[in-house]
Amino acid sequence: MTVIVDSFSRIDAKTFAEDFRRYAVRISPSVRIRRAHSYIERLLASKTIKDTDIVRSTPSAPSTCVRKGNEAVAVAEPEIDFIPQTDTQKRTHVPQPKGSEAAPFYDRTLKDRIVAFVAELGPVTSAAIGKHFEMEKRRTSVLLADLKNKKRLFVVGYKKNDWNQVVSVLHTDPNFVYASPNMPIAEQAITEAKRPAHIPSLSAVDRGRALVARNFSRDSIALQVFDQLCLRPRSIPELQTLFRCGDSKLKFMLDRMQGLDIVEKVGQERNEASGKLRSLFAVVEAAEAPTPERIPPSPETVAKGRALIIRRCIKHGGKTLETFDELCANGPLTRGDLAVRLGCHRTMIDVALRTLAAFGLVVDMGKEMGHLTGHMRRLWDVKSETEVQP
Repeated sequence: MTVIVDSFSRIDAKTFAEDFRRYAVRISPSVRIRRAHSYIERLLASKTIKDTDIVRSTPSAPSTCVRKGNEAVAVAEPEIDFIPQTDTQKRTHVPQPKGSEAAPFYDRTLKDRIVAFVAELGPVTSAAIGKHFEMEKRRTSVLLADLKNKKRLFVVGYKKNDWNQVVSVLHTDPNFVYASPNMPIAEQAITEAKRPAHIPSLSAVDRGRALVARNFSRDSIALQVFDQLCLRPRSIPELQTLFRCGDSKLKFMLDRMQGLDIVEKVGQERNEASGKLRSLFAVVEAAEAPTPERIPPSPETVAKGRALIIRRCIKHGGKTLETFDELCANGPLTRGDLAVRLGCHRTMIDVALRTLAAFGLVVDMGKEMGHLTGHMRRLWDVKSETEVQP
């Protein structure tokens, strides 16, 4: 057994020595150089390349020290620039420009020439400036925006172009008085401070809110827009400022509300800065039916209601009975009015009204707007004809 192990160890050592010698020969610089020279001779012999194709465009690599015995011999590395480019390299090779001749030209006097052109020809539009200097629309807009930010050009008015679009007119003098040839003269406009309030009736508000909730999604701001129009007439730019959204979204909502006949245009307002006309939108006033005169409940109805409350409620009715008596005498009343008249908290009035509604003694009369708060409040009253079960 010991002899077999020793033989295997000797064989492994011998094999390892041969492998190491082969590896050392393969990585030897001198062997690599000889193989490179033989490769070049074979290429020349087969006439694949010519002597003129071997161009040494790069400097030679630094010499490498090869150990020959006990002496170090300097051997130069072979060049590989003689290998021709493949077809793929020829197709994908993009020649790089040399020097500064191919650098893009930037006209640093263009802005000064634009200002001189505007000062010479008077108020002009951005389209005329772009046409004169042969610039694209985007580049013209960028240059003019920079000149306006630096207070070198100013917007002095507006006019309509050939496509009936309102465009701004530029000049170097901010105090230049410009009269548009194809826009109407600014008429007496309703300013924000002097605009009259246009508060619709309760029936118009309730009808509009119901139609908005039915025809718009829950996550839409249509109901908030309608509530703002209930307070006063507003234009689309004002609604944009309030809700921070685009004008296209507001135009869609207002067009749909006009189709539902709950919003209408009530006039126009001219912006003092730009001179543009803005349409004002308000809530459509609904035709209100005359409020019928209240008929107080009959004594029989009051007696049956009191008997039912005393029989079904503890402590002979308590605030529930007092609430019923107050509604019989001075109805219809709101929850706040009942709390003030009876001198109790509103939660007690809520409990009393729920109890009376469960007994079938009171009815919801709708909502009214508060005189001091402007909030919508619900009215309650006693039924004129109440059939009380014994």
